[in-house]
Amino acid sequence: MPHRDEEFKEALSNLANALQTAAPLATRQRRVLGDLAQDALSLEAAVERAVRAVRRLRLDDRERGGVR
Repeated sequence: MPHRDEEFKEALSNLANALQTAAPLATRQRRVLGDLAQDALSLEAAVERAVRAVRRLRLDDRERGGVR
């Protein structure tokens, strides 16, 4: 069974090498996705503020008898 043991050791080594590559990539993806999620929240909040500002302007204009 020495041949089988060598195959197992080689497979285990290949797996370890693959995981050493995958782990930092997974960490980087998590950070990027976290940044994107934060950007999306910031964008959503900015759009909501803009919509409220436009609605206030329209309401003020209507109260003054302006164009609807």
